[in-house]
Amino acid sequence: MRRTLLAVVIATATLAGSGVAAASPMAEEKPWSASFEGATASGTSTVTKTSELFYKLDLKGAVTGTSSSDCYFVVMRTAHFGKPWSYTTTESAKQCGKGSTAVALTDYPDGITYTAFAKVCRNDRDTCGEPVSILNFG
Repeated sequence: MRRTLLAVVIATATLAGSGVAAASPMAEEKPWSASFEGATASGTSTVTKTSELFYKLDLKGAVTGTSSSDCYFVVMRTAHFGKPWSYTTTESAKQCGKGSTAVALTDYPDGITYTAFAKVCRNDRDTCGEPVSILNFG
C-alpha cells in the first residue's frame, strides 16, 4: 500500500513538473521600446531557462538622446515572486547629450513567475517615463 501511494505521489509530481516547464516560454525573444521626453530606447528581451525554476533575462538594445544637456538611460526592474516579494533593479550606461549608447542588462529571476519592466530615465531614477513590459510569464 505504501509503495503504491509513493508511486502515485511521484507520478503526480513528475506530471505537474513537466506541465509547468512546458507552459513557460523559453529562449523567446521579444521586441521592446520605451521613450521619455527627448530620448528613445528599443531592442530585444530574451529569457533563457537555466534550470527547472531559474532563468536568465537579457535586455539588449540602445538608448538615444536628443537633448544636449541631459543624460538618459534605461532602468530594468524585475519582480521576483518565487521568494518573499522582492525586486531587482539594474540600469544601463548613460547617454549624455545627443547620440546613442548600447543597453545590455542581465538579471537572473528565480521562482516560477516573474514580471519585468523597462523605462527610460533622465539624469536619475526619479525622473522617468512610463514602464513597458519586457517579459511576463508564469
